[in-house]
Amino acid sequence: MSINSVRIPSKMLNKVSFGHKMIIDIGASDPRGTVKLLSTTDNDSVLFNNNGFLSNKNFESEKDFIDTVSKYIVNACKQAEAKVEELKKAGNPNVSDKDQELSNLAILVPGPVVNNKIALIANIKTSNGQSMQDVETMKIFNALINQAQKEHINISRDINYVVAKDLLGTGISLASILAKHPQYKDKIKQGDFFAVGIMTGGGFGSVNIKAKDQKTVEIEASENSHNLAVPLSIDNSHKPDGEIVRIGKLGATAKGMLENYAKTLGITSNDDINAIVNTGNARMATLINKDGKNSISLNKNLHNHAIKLLLDTGVYKVKEEKDNNITLELKNDTNSLEKHKKARLTAIQKYVDAIAWHTICKITEGANLLILTGPLANGINKTIMDLTENKMQLKDAIFNKINSLVGDDNTINKLRKEYDFDIVCGGEFMIENNTTCAKTLLDKSSVLAGSGKRADWISLPIKTL
Repeated sequence: MSINSVRIPSKMLNKVSFGHKMIIDIGASDPRGTVKLLSTTDNDSVLFNNNGFLSNKNFESEKDFIDTVSKYIVNACKQAEAKVEELKKAGNPNVSDKDQELSNLAILVPGPVVNNKIALIANIKTSNGQSMQDVETMKIFNALINQAQKEHINISRDINYVVAKDLLGTGISLASILAKHPQYKDKIKQGDFFAVGIMTGGGFGSVNIKAKDQKTVEIEASENSHNLAVPLSIDNSHKPDGEIVRIGKLGATAKGMLENYAKTLGITSNDDINAIVNTGNARMATLINKDGKNSISLNKNLHNHAIKLLLDTGVYKVKEEKDNNITLELKNDTNSLEKHKKARLTAIQKYVDAIAWHTICKITEGANLLILTGPLANGINKTIMDLTENKMQLKDAIFNKINSLVGDDNTINKLRKEYDFDIVCGGEFMIENNTTCAKTLLDKSSVLAGSGKRADWISLPIKTL
């Protein structure tokens, strides 16, 4: 049986049967819930993509969250139905009547899914300030069915319904790339290969990809961002600053980058730092003084306080104002550029420190490869290459930090050699979001690993990749 397959009682179905696939990647970098959606036909031709928010406000309760998710899906089904009709009328051979039925639905969430419950979504909170937790996946499904009946949306009798941790999507997408990659495909097929996927953005995500034999790849998502670590002093690579924090707070997230950048610019109060963080625009921490790379755009209505703070640092000036948007660019004088450079390098170094801490842990577990993916890591990689005369990459900076931390530790250095450990960043391993895993995740040969209680582990036949 495929993951969470659901057979709907006939009384819950409309008379006409409709059939397309849908995957929704819900994020928690914004309390309204970010969402990326991919809708495809039964043969995996793309119907449409959506990006935005689940809601235009914060969620009042668990029920509000469940109802909002179900309504979002129903509205997407309407959009899919209309698109199918449009393509049919145009004579498109990739669509048919069956594509008007929702047959496969995957919802990826930013938290562990255990025993058919979303155990926790830490950064999406109810009106009383409590994190969303213990959300039953079938409550979402039942709300969807009820909403679909009201809106006359048709759902397959044998719908394949999946709710899983978002990092499974990262892991599946990376495993699919590895299985076709000229350098790694044979290693995957031979088995005994262990890769680690790292997605940094709104949070710090880590997923294990293990080909233990020649038939199956096992993917294990984790909450590694809560592993404890000791921040390092920026001016002394060997000296911890004494504070113990979870690794996700060290700086390998968009939020962490912005916090460290703001503090180094002299923005110190929590409210002011939060104003910078809430822009979500980590590009400001990677800007370099080159044409096309020295400006950022912000919404004046949403981020007016942050705009004022950035201008007050003396580092930025207004380049352009249009409607509700304003473009700030770096000033081209020595003092401003030096101030920005120091803040930028601090943010990047803290990012590198965090990845290095985590990488050492994965080396001791026997990993062969660490893959950094996502727009944030890709942007930092490009910035480091632009900043250095020898075109040093992010992987080189991480290895330099690892070397300074472990020194001549025989075990770690021996494991690196024995497992031929390496790091890759971006390039062909670049993943924009987790919806790219849709085809493989919704394949009927994909099954939950173990007893099936954890929707954070999945087992995939290599042939499906």
